[in-house]
Amino acid sequence: MFKGALRDWEIPGNDTLAPLKLRTAYIHSSEEAAQVADARERALVKAEDALEWIRNGLGGRYYKTREQVERRIGRIIGVHITGLIDVTVTTSHVGKLTIAWQRNQPAIDTAASFDGTYALATNLPGRITAGHVLRLYKDQQIVERRHRDMKHTLKVRPIFLHNDDRVHALISIVGIALLIFGLIEARTRAALGPPLRLTSRQRWRRFST
Repeated sequence: MFKGALRDWEIPGNDTLAPLKLRTAYIHSSEEAAQVADARERALVKAEDALEWIRNGLGGRYYKTREQVERRIGRIIGVHITGLIDVTVTTSHVGKLTIAWQRNQPAIDTAASFDGTYALATNLPGRITAGHVLRLYKDQQIVERRHRDMKHTLKVRPIFLHNDDRVHALISIVGIALLIFGLIEARTRAALGPPLRLTSRQRWRRFST
């Protein structure tokens, strides 16, 4: 389920650039919100398991010093859960290391309040609906899929050309190849029918043989 709202947004200009007027659609997807929440929970559980592994290994070969422990903790608490777990490393008067952690629930609640919400900005003129903006955004996967086809299936490799005519010719050839490839794929999907789905691996095998 999607919900959306539109707002005007103007980026101030400067001496050389005029202000840029945009329409911004704020979209909330309940399905994406659930996926983000599940991914965050999995990351938290994985981090807690790794921290437990460190605690069990304190004083051993890999966790003899505080620096070794803190370096490992820094790798465990990646950018996706930074601030969501508070980890404390202490050293007793006899030099024994201890580690403790707990979830930062207020920070988790704050992060959860943004789950499934994102903003899409467009410079399309006129009054455009949030649904229209969302449909345009969803269609970008078609372009991304063709980029993947160009690099993998068609195996187009970087070529350094110094003549504009040759650059134009190469782009034209690649464009025609992608068009033919897309038509073949469309015909194949139509022949398979709605109950069947052509996976990426099947696409690769079918069109590379």
